[in-house]
Amino acid sequence: MRGATICLEQKGGNMLFFSSLAVVVSALFISRYVVTKRHLQVARLALGAVLIGAIGLAPAAGATTTTFRVSNTAVTGFVAGNIVNVTTAGGAGSGAVTFAVTGSHCAIGAKTGVLSASAAATCSVKATKAASGTHAKVVSAAKVFTFAADSPTNASPDWASLTAIYGAASAQPMNADATDAACATYGNGSDACGNMWFLNSFYLGLVGSTQYDNWLLNYVHQGSIIEMTWHVKSGNGLPLANTAVTLETKFAGTGKTDYMGFNGTPNPDSNGFISGTTDSQGNITFWLMAPTGVSGTATLPTGANLTDAGYANNNGEGTVVNRMAILIGTPQTTGSNAWQANTANTEMISNGTAALVTQATDLVDLILTN
Repeated sequence: MRGATICLEQKGGNMLFFSSLAVVVSALFISRYVVTKRHLQVARLALGAVLIGAIGLAPAAGATTTTFRVSNTAVTGFVAGNIVNVTTAGGAGSGAVTFAVTGSHCAIGAKTGVLSASAAATCSVKATKAASGTHAKVVSAAKVFTFAADSPTNASPDWASLTAIYGAASAQPMNADATDAACATYGNGSDACGNMWFLNSFYLGLVGSTQYDNWLLNYVHQGSIIEMTWHVKSGNGLPLANTAVTLETKFAGTGKTDYMGFNGTPNPDSNGFISGTTDSQGNITFWLMAPTGVSGTATLPTGANLTDAGYANNNGEGTVVNRMAILIGTPQTTGSNAWQANTANTEMISNGTAALVTQATDLVDLILTN
């Protein structure tokens, strides 16, 4: 076979296989030496490996590969502070997916795809799928997400709700609202109905069938550690992520004593304010240490007393009580009665006109006991 001319012609089939076959055959025959049985064995093994590889690289019969893309269908209806989980679909291979965004006030987790905006924004997002195996890196087309400014209304308010509290000796929610038969006639009393009347008259309270604000009584032993977790969301029901909030520890003129920050929570300032920022899910936790050596504290009620007698304590009658509330944003005013944030159209209490209120907040009374 020395000196023979080998001519290979492709007529369809896998190009990679054919090219590899040509290389193997050429390597065998373009040689000064005689092809031995050993050479033929090596050739058979090489050809088998090429064939297996070619079959593995060929698309399966009937298989289709869709274009790699950002797959979210909802791209509007968000407000500043909301989070959007950007998703992808299509593409071949198993390469890692990363994300990038352009646009003022926009941010995205490069690996998580969590998109947010700190103000009204237009955010253009692209996803990249890394190369893997024989598949090259691919970049998706841009998809644009729109965030409007957070402008809560009375009908669609921002809402800060207490989701968990630990460390209180006893907790009792104000569970009466305008739908309770027992509260058919309201009065400005110190019982549950009277307090719910106050919520519904001056706070957001009852809007339609939704009772936004809740009043929670918590009896706290002196020196105990209180952990409070709040969830903050906008009027469209989505979490307000990475959003500035203020815990007011002496709200509405309460606060005969000072609580201290604990476990990373800073001490309240001279107005009783503690500033913080919600996490990516719209949650924030505050840790407080109750004061010690305080006289005139309440007697811890038990049993039925929690229902009626306990409620009287929230008015501070002969007790040491600090009322906690969350204001979304930073207070415009100083002092213990700050109720309006520094962003327009955001207030959580109104002087006799509840329809003006655009932010709901739970009221959490910490009533000091021995």
